[in-house]
Amino acid sequence: MVTAGVYLLMRMSPILEWSNTNLIIIIWLGGLSALLGAACGLLENDLKKVIAFSTTSQLGYMIVACGISQYSISLFHLINHAFFKALLFLSAGAVLHAIFDEQDMRKMGGLQLNLPLTYIYFIIGSLSLMAFPFLTGFYSKDYLLEILLIPNNFTHSIAYILTLLAAFLTSFYSIRLLILTFLSKPHYSLTIYSYIKDPEIFMGIPLFILSLGAIFFGYITHELFIGLGSEFYNNSIFIHPDNLRLFDGSLSQGSILKYIPLLTLIFIISLLPLKNITKGLITTSPITLLNIKNNNLWWNSRILNHFNIFNHWIMSLGFNYSISLYRYWDKGLLQIIGPYGLYKILHYYSFKIELLSTGYILHYAIIFLISIISLILLGHIGIFMILMIYLYINNIYE
Repeated sequence: MVTAGVYLLMRMSPILEWSNTNLIIIIWLGGLSALLGAACGLLENDLKKVIAFSTTSQLGYMIVACGISQYSISLFHLINHAFFKALLFLSAGAVLHAIFDEQDMRKMGGLQLNLPLTYIYFIIGSLSLMAFPFLTGFYSKDYLLEILLIPNNFTHSIAYILTLLAAFLTSFYSIRLLILTFLSKPHYSLTIYSYIKDPEIFMGIPLFILSLGAIFFGYITHELFIGLGSEFYNNSIFIHPDNLRLFDGSLSQGSILKYIPLLTLIFIISLLPLKNITKGLITTSPITLLNIKNNNLWWNSRILNHFNIFNHWIMSLGFNYSISLYRYWDKGLLQIIGPYGLYKILHYYSFKIELLSTGYILHYAIIFLISIISLILLGHIGIFMILMIYLYINNIYE
């Protein structure tokens, strides 16, 4: 259901390819979705919400791929995403099951000792999500970022910047999730410590199968989807000749920009093994480097929190505007002029006319006489107006 929209865009490729405007709109929407989803994932403290916002971000990548007419990459990333995202969601379910359905990452911590297998699955899924080299996510995500560097137009350059920032934030919130859930100090109740354990074999088998897919699937199938001469690429999707782009191997220009995602990922992951080197002073632990205080990120109160503020501001304005429309326009002006006002007018004058029914013959005779005189006067006025219009028209044509 989540990826149905992406698949629909692929099936509609013959329609999309005949309008560059459609493709530009799709690129912008996809790039903004990738960045906003990653930014929101960095702010959430709910374990499953972080993974859900990650899905929104990855869908943005797929939409961008459709916008640059690389439907094969989009489908490839969609299938790759199914493996490592299913692994992350099921691993998150194993964590929640182990700590009695607690979803707040700030109330976890230190679970790598109690849940070593789940921790390994989380690492595999997160590294594949971050497009760590030679894992499944790397083969589609890195290919998309590199093909965006092929010179085309301004929109493609903006899409590269947006997806590159989203890739940086993806690495950041994935590391944050691992730290808060597994590597930080325990914050759960000690009464449940003895009950925390890895899932049983029937829950572990699907995790193991998905972990294999998150590691090997991209390497095994990348030639099928994005290889030159691929049957899928040549026969299954329509691409307008003007939008064809072939890319095999490294960029001919040797641009250093292609190394930015990989270098950023390696730098962020290199923060994990750092240990405390002093006591009572500033340390170099991952918690300090991410500036987590009381398990709230520095970003949460500074920069990226403005995304939530902006969303609440837009929602507040929308609700207030809706209330004003309902109260003053719909319930007020339109109701008075429309059905409510018409009802009041008809009800008022119907009541006045009803008062004329007195039962006295003399009153009825007077009403009848006044009505006859009014009709005669209106008739004469109508005839006079028609005559004047007739004379005016004749004078014009003469």
